[in-house]
Parts: sequence; structure tokens; C-alpha cells
Amino acid sequence: MNRYPVFFLMATLFQFSTITMKAQDTGRFDGEVQRLIQQRDSLQLTAPILFVGSSTIRMWRWLPEDFPEAAILNMGFGGSQMSDLLHYAELLVVPARPGKIFIYEGDNDIAASKALCRIMRETRRLLRLLDQELASVPIVLISAKPSPSRWDKQKKYKKLNRRMEKLCERHSALSYADTWGIMLDEQGRPRADIFLEDQLHMNRKGYKLWAEALRPFL
Repeated sequence: MNRYPVFFLMATLFQFSTITMKAQDTGRFDGEVQRLIQQRDSLQLTAPILFVGSSTIRMWRWLPEDFPEAAILNMGFGGSQMSDLLHYAELLVVPARPGKIFIYEGDNDIAASKALCRIMRETRRLLRLLDQELASVPIVLISAKPSPSRWDKQKKYKKLNRRMEKLCERHSALSYADTWGIMLDEQGRPRADIFLEDQLHMNRKGYKLWAEALRPFL
């Protein structure tokens, strides 16, 4: 039985052709995705815990160390957006036959000035695709993170996170992992000690915070 209501389909049919055209314009990631596929196939993991998304996932090289009790597969790629993950999901995600999927997208979407409604449409399309191909697999949506270099867009990030959370609340197969609050200092701004010099990506200390936040969802 499909885990998501019929309105998922109704919502995603709107402007279907426009979204599809944009989703197909992702050739810049072909080489990286092919390398990830080769890596995945060489590991031959059974029902791995799959982490997928943008460079915030790709740069989490400590994932196996942070979750030693699980078979971890890191399939993060480039500066991807939700539309890119949607485009590559059938090649990158589905064949891995994961036992659980952690998704981090939306960060670069906001930075690219993509409308919230469009991000959510692409999210629902991705979830519907994964539901059709991997019906029994639970999915965790990781909140967009607060970073110093994108702090001017904080309001839009917060709105996206609220929409992601509400989406997860409506569907038992989905979980929402909130990483926003733990990354702020006492003044409510991004902690300076958990980011690299680019003020966008996290250092080891930042990823340790994430590991603590995500462990309950494993």
C-alpha cells in the first residue's frame, strides 16, 4: 500500500513539465555520481544506512566512525539541490536497497533563490518516487543548517524547515531531524567554532553535534 495520500500526486502534477525540465539539467554531476555508483557497487553492503544530499553530507567523512554500529553508505554529491537528487535517485539511491535513508537537501536550493513551494514540490516528488521503489524504507529529512555565510537568508531557511517538519508529521514513514538549534550560540547566531573557514561547511566539532542529533533516528 502506498504510504502517502493521493494529494501527493495531485500536488506534484502541478507544473510537472517545468520541474522535469529543470531536474534534467544536472549533467554537471554525472561524473561524480558515476564514481559514487562504482563505490557503492564495490562495497556490496546489505541494507545500508544511506546518507545522501549535498556537500554537507559529502564532506562528512567521519560517518562510519560516528555510527560504528551501522553499515553506512555516504552518497553525498557536489552542490546538489533537491531537483538534482530527484534526477539521480533511481541511479544513486534505489539500487542501494537501503535500510534507512537520511536526506539533506534544501540548503543550496535556498542559496539559489529557489521558491519554497518549488522546493517542497520537488521534495514530495522525490518521496513519492522512493515510496514506489522502496516502499518499506523509512526516511529522515535533515533540517537545513544555519551557517554564517548564508545567515542573511535565515528566515527562508526557518520557513523551509517548518514545512519539512510539518510534512513529516503527516506521514508516519517520515521523520524530521532538527539540527538548527544545536548549531546556534547563546545569542541565537551560528556558532563560530563549528565551521570551516568558508563559513558554510562544518568542521569535525560540527559533525559531532550532528552525530548526536541524528543517532536517535538510527
